[in-house]
Amino acid sequence: MSRPSINRGFSETLLAAVLAMAVVIALAVGLARDARGELIGDYDLTQGATLSPQNLAVGLDDLSFLPASPTSTFNGTGWHWDSVGSPGATVSADVDDGFGNFTIGLRFALGQVSGFNRVILFNATDDRGLYVDDGSFTLFGSPITGGSIGLDETVDVVITRSNVGMMPVNVYTIDYSGPTPEATQIGATFNDTFGIFTFGTLAQFFRDDNGGTEFSPSGTASLIRIWDAPLSGVELDSSMVPEPATIALLAVAGSGALLCLHRRRRRLR
Repeated sequence: MSRPSINRGFSETLLAAVLAMAVVIALAVGLARDARGELIGDYDLTQGATLSPQNLAVGLDDLSFLPASPTSTFNGTGWHWDSVGSPGATVSADVDDGFGNFTIGLRFALGQVSGFNRVILFNATDDRGLYVDDGSFTLFGSPITGGSIGLDETVDVVITRSNVGMMPVNVYTIDYSGPTPEATQIGATFNDTFGIFTFGTLAQFFRDDNGGTEFSPSGTASLIRIWDAPLSGVELDSSMVPEPATIALLAVAGSGALLCLHRRRRRLR
């Protein structure tokens, strides 16, 4: 008995349409992700000194770390420092001078939360910055204060600043206790019209200003993410959750199309 005829032109057209739709969806997801600002630095410190993935933008160097071994090391939870002296541990990244339109997310734990412990250093010669102060967060130089962090507790903290209008600055913690992550704002928005919270040529974390003693002598940094724009709303909820890369979605779409093509060819044998 002869095989039934197959409209190969129609089948190939349908396959091409499915592939095109998959590509469109993948690109749409990628554009939706990019609309919230470009992720210019994505540092998973649980992967060790090689940092995986590497920085994502030209002009933003890989992070540098001080102090060096033996007072710091990479372990399974991130970059850990212990028993360091003034001005404390230093993680730094090169940024454009006057870097003031950003979102910075940090995942870390501290071995000391009493007193002042600097988390973000904006300028190496003054006290402005984000601190842990007796178990809560304080953006010194603004009225922003609140939230909580326990000893050796891993937390996600995100700070945003805009160069538009009144140059609003906001600080958030990310709560993972519910079914989905939720960003909770600490205090009220601070309008930084005098440019207090902008960086020079370095964004520095976990150290105090030169000669300063307001630092945590031990801690672990697990994740640092830097965007070139302030995130808002639901963007902040997922800011510290890895995003599906567009190229990965395209690969999935392509693999699906190839699988369909393979199955169709088998049926034609």
